[in-house]
Amino acid sequence: MRTKFLSSMRTLWDAGRRRAGRAGIGPTPFELSQRSWARSIASYADLPVPYRRFFEPLEEAGAPFPLVVVTPSYEGFLHRETEKLVCSTSDEVMVLEKRGNKLDVYRYPISRIHCVEVSSVLLDARIKIMGFERDSRVPSSTTIRFNAVTDFLFTPIVTRIRASAQARKAAPGAGSDPFDEWGRRNFKFMNYARRSLMGGESVIRAVFQPEIRVRVVSAFGRTYRRTISPTHATILTDRELVTIRETQYKGDRERYGGVWNYLPLDRIERLSVTREEDGLVAMSIHLPGESRIQLQYEPAARGELEALVRRFSELRED
Repeated sequence: MRTKFLSSMRTLWDAGRRRAGRAGIGPTPFELSQRSWARSIASYADLPVPYRRFFEPLEEAGAPFPLVVVTPSYEGFLHRETEKLVCSTSDEVMVLEKRGNKLDVYRYPISRIHCVEVSSVLLDARIKIMGFERDSRVPSSTTIRFNAVTDFLFTPIVTRIRASAQARKAAPGAGSDPFDEWGRRNFKFMNYARRSLMGGESVIRAVFQPEIRVRVVSAFGRTYRRTISPTHATILTDRELVTIRETQYKGDRERYGGVWNYLPLDRIERLSVTREEDGLVAMSIHLPGESRIQLQYEPAARGELEALVRRFSELRED
C-alpha cells in the first residue's frame, strides 16, 4: 500500500516539477521532501566517499557489511540537519556525523544502550539513542532525524537493540490481550500498544492514562483548560519497559504523532511512585547517570502503578 501511494505521489510531483521547470520555478515540495529521505547502503563499494576510510578496517578484515543507513543534510522541508551515517553491527551501534571535512563518531555498545526513543509527528521522525559510549562512564545521547517515509530503514536497527534485552521467566499478569479494554477508551492507543510489542514478548502489566487537563479560567460562559499531561501508556513485559505518549501541543490541535521509549529491564536502575503537590501521581523511571523519565497519572491509577513497580522488582530479582 505504501509503495503504491509513494509511486502515485512521485508521478504527480514529477509532472509538477516539469511544469515548474518550464516556468523557471524552484524545487517542488516533493523534491524538497526527497532531500530529507534516509537511504540504505548495501555494500562497502556503495559507501559515500567521506565514510570509506572509517570502514576500511572492517572491509580488510573480511567482515560482513553491517546495516548502514544515511540521513542527509537538508533544508526547506523540515529544518537543516547535519548528514549522519548510522551503522549497526551485531554488538554495536555507531553514528558518524559529517561536519565539514571531519567526522564525529559516536559508538554505543548495544549492551550499554539503556533507552531508544522513537518519535514521529507527520513526516518528521527521530530516533534518540541513550546510553554509554565505548569506554565512557558518562551517559550520553545521539539523535537521528529523517523523513518518516523512510522509517522502515531503521526498523532492523531498533529491533536489534531491543532484542538484546534478556527475557525474564514470568507468567503474564494480564489476559491474553490486555489491550482490549483500551479500545473502548482510546482505539489509537490500543493499536499503538499492540504494534509496540516484539514477537514472543509477554505483557506483565500495562497502565493507560488519558490526557490530564486542568481548568485555567471560566469567562463568558466558557471554561478554558490546559493540558498538563498528554495521553500515555506504560507497558511492562518480560524483557523491557515500553512507554508511549502523544506529542503535546499548545491549544486543542489534533494529535498527529507519538513518542515511544523502549527500555531493557536490566538497564533500568529502579522505578518509583510518588504523590505530587497538585495531587497527581508521578512514576519515575530511574536510569544510569541520574537521568530519568517521569510520567504523570491521576490519583486513581496509583494502585495499578504500585503493582507494576512490584512486578518490575520481582522480575529484576529472578
